[in-house]
Amino acid sequence: MALADFQGRIKKLRSLMEKNRLDACLINSRNDVYYYTGNDIGDSCFLLISEAKPCIFVTSLSNEIESAKEFNAIFIKGVSDISKRLKRFRRVGFDEYSTSYKVFSDLKKSKPVLKPSASIIKEPRMVKDEWEMEQISKAAGITAKTMSNLGEILGKSETDLSEQIELSFRKAGAKPSFDTIIASGKHSAFIHHKPDKAMIKQDDLVIIDIGAVFNSYCSDMTRTFCKKPGPKERKIIENISGIQGELIDMAKDGIKYDDMQKRYEALLKRKGYKLLHSFGHGIGIGVHERPAKGDTLKSGMVITVEPGTYIKGFGGYRIEDMVIVRKGRSKILTR
Repeated sequence: MALADFQGRIKKLRSLMEKNRLDACLINSRNDVYYYTGNDIGDSCFLLISEAKPCIFVTSLSNEIESAKEFNAIFIKGVSDISKRLKRFRRVGFDEYSTSYKVFSDLKKSKPVLKPSASIIKEPRMVKDEWEMEQISKAAGITAKTMSNLGEILGKSETDLSEQIELSFRKAGAKPSFDTIIASGKHSAFIHHKPDKAMIKQDDLVIIDIGAVFNSYCSDMTRTFCKKPGPKERKIIENISGIQGELIDMAKDGIKYDDMQKRYEALLKRKGYKLLHSFGHGIGIGVHERPAKGDTLKSGMVITVEPGTYIKGFGGYRIEDMVIVRKGRSKILTR
């Protein structure tokens, strides 16, 4: 069994910091702190990575955190305590998306040059190591098994089905990675419909978009069911499923994310459908993470491929699978 390589992850970040002339990085995104330390502390901590041993700054509310081989735990009363420790650095990277204006203002008092560095901090997360692949594969397996074990959905309400799915996750030692989407009939024309008391009918297109979190790693899978599809439903199913197959074939090492998006848009246009969302997204500790716009796919990345079309007043169809990017054909995790 593989082990999480936190020192290797920090080494990759330090290499990026050196290339970008950063003396330190101050990290405060919950997912990023977990990635570099294995500690899920919540939203009220900071991780400082420099040339010295990493430091986790926490308040007394997180008094279970103790210093370890990989990092020192330092208890603080407020951000001003961190600011004092930043004075010895000239250029400090920070996450411009997860840092509030108040925290940013307090950090500036220490006089270092604060450089927006979210892309640098998150870059190592894109290519998954062996341990991460194990967690993602388990999360994907739980989701795929739950989907295949739904049984007869006809006559159930959207909320009944949602509750059934989330109970299945809990029994498997997981929890939902996002709000479960069950969209039947005309509801399936809405991309993120919230389940309600609508009853599933035999001629409904029913989008079921679910994901589980296992050991802090996410999965995401979508299937669209229809008990008795008519000609229009059959055409949509055939077209979108075909588009997904082409995109999965395209998802290889060296392919640009933006080129996949352009191909997706062209394929939709050819079939007469509007583009309403991206072809897919990166997935890992976050259900939506890099690779994204501007990135190039590399072996070891995990992405979703989820083409869909949505026709107001009629319904929609979406199919989504998780795939591991490789130099050859991508490996599908959610058969």
